[in-house]
Amino acid sequence: MAWFDANWDYRRAIAVTNNVASDLTDFQVLFTIDTAALVTAGKMEADGDDIRFADLAGTLQDYWIESGMNTNATKIWVEVKTIGASATKDIYLYYGYAAAAAATSGADTFEEFFDKDSTAGWSLYGGLTVTTSGDYLRFYNPVTANVGQAIRFDLTLPTKYILEAKFHTTSLSTNDLNWIILCDGVITNRKSMSFMPKYNSQAEWGYYLGAYNIIGAFSEGTEYIYKIYNDDANAATGTNYYLLDLSRSVLSSATGKGVSTGTVTDTDGIYLGDGSGGGVSDAYYQWMIFRQYATTEPTHGAPGDEETDTPEYATAPTDVVLAVGASDPVGGVTNVAIPGQGETDTTGAVTGWVTATADRIKFTVTDGGAATSVITIGGGAYTSGNDYEIPSTANLTVIVTTSEAGKTDAVRTFTITVAAAPPAWGVTVEYLPILTPDIDTAITTARTGANNIYSYVPICNDKQLMFIHISQ
Repeated sequence: MAWFDANWDYRRAIAVTNNVASDLTDFQVLFTIDTAALVTAGKMEADGDDIRFADLAGTLQDYWIESGMNTNATKIWVEVKTIGASATKDIYLYYGYAAAAAATSGADTFEEFFDKDSTAGWSLYGGLTVTTSGDYLRFYNPVTANVGQAIRFDLTLPTKYILEAKFHTTSLSTNDLNWIILCDGVITNRKSMSFMPKYNSQAEWGYYLGAYNIIGAFSEGTEYIYKIYNDDANAATGTNYYLLDLSRSVLSSATGKGVSTGTVTDTDGIYLGDGSGGGVSDAYYQWMIFRQYATTEPTHGAPGDEETDTPEYATAPTDVVLAVGASDPVGGVTNVAIPGQGETDTTGAVTGWVTATADRIKFTVTDGGAATSVITIGGGAYTSGNDYEIPSTANLTVIVTTSEAGKTDAVRTFTITVAAAPPAWGVTVEYLPILTPDIDTAITTARTGANNIYSYVPICNDKQLMFIHISQ
């Protein structure tokens, strides 16, 4: 459960369920999240700049905040990189980094994306103008009874796709007419044609299929979400038209409709404006998104409990034992204690080390749960429980790295002191006659012989002094 970046303080898991029996790749999923509570708690930035989404491995997912930041129903689209067939996976909402720059991006999240800044790339006809107007991309031609269109043929879309657009129109006259047409290669190959409103009938909207077909009521000046599903491989019944309110409730719809005109195999064009020559167009699009389609959209659960950036480490070993070797064992050992993750134990000790004859130990680690440990001694690989030959009396550094699926590796260090065996003791006895010439010098010499530890134990009789020399 990798934490994607230590700068972020919090995260919550959101379970996303794929409701179809096939894998979904780079699929846009609409999340509804209460961001107001997190902002009020001082944990999330009010503008949402610190919002990020990542999977279990810490891989970031592209996202776009649609609306409602700092409300209890913030709409955020997340492009989930993979969801297995009929599977559920956790996507993590990260927040809590005041210095984060905004990462919301419609262009990165959707197949195609247009907003108020998307004024470039349109071919304009009949005097139609495309401009930024506040938060909207405005298409308009205020000349009564004049034809005007904005067209582009640079879309890259899957065979089955959904277009959604948040928009409203402004009434200029009783001749108002606004088309949204999706086409293939040329404007005469029209997969779908929607009018909102209809020329000379400003209170209606619908689709064109050889004739004007009214779907439902329409009100100029009211904000709607227009939604259309197209299946380019289905010419007969591959188009569904919807008009939604801003909560995405369906106001009216028509489904199972065919290609409007011509032949369509691959939608790559969009046509906006008035193409009838009989109306006036003035439409404001806050955004327009093209996204993938599934017969049943993925669903998501409520965000889970808040987690902080405290990793869950691999299970600690249940036992660690320092022992003398099976062959050429050292003189003795003091066992180690198990330190915490990232800590060092210094209680271990080796005594009685003699090169080549008493220089071997064993270090045995017993793992807990599903964890497995890798050991190094002095920087070299070591197998738990085997004999290890100590090369010198320098301290030994033993590092135990414990791994476990879904958890962060834990590292424990052991510093073991090594003490050599002392040299053998020697004892000699020396007698000096009392009448030895220069007795003072003789005593001094006897007491200060090389390597003497204790050398003066006089035993007097009437003829001599005895000295016992204890040395190494």
